[in-house]
Amino acid sequence: MYLVHALLHPSDHPVPADFADFVSDCAEPDDQLDHADLHPDAEDGPVLGLFVTAPSMAAAEGTARALVERALTRHPVLDEGALVRCEVPFALPFYEWLALLPDEGGRLMPGRFRPVETDDKPDTGREK
Repeated sequence: MYLVHALLHPSDHPVPADFADFVSDCAEPDDQLDHADLHPDAEDGPVLGLFVTAPSMAAAEGTARALVERALTRHPVLDEGALVRCEVPFALPFYEWLALLPDEGGRLMPGRFRPVETDDKPDTGREK
């Protein structure tokens, strides 16, 4: 499942508070939409978060874009031009935070891949 953000910039009308429900109602079974949620006060403008089950990130983004465009076409007030972009958000703040953790140096799985500390030389599979 992928979280896809659809950034909206409506021309004449604000995005209605129930737009996530409207998009969900426009979803077809093949869209595999699990959930939609509207963030009307996001920094760059209203953002619709769509949780889409898909085999890849590109497929999820394509499905979400098609679904949002379908909903905008059907909506009585909004228009198709309201969709600015539709993509999986890059989680840079998470990785920046992870890199600042003490002692683990940004490891995603701390401690799991540390070499065993011994005085023995590693076994290379060759006998001398």
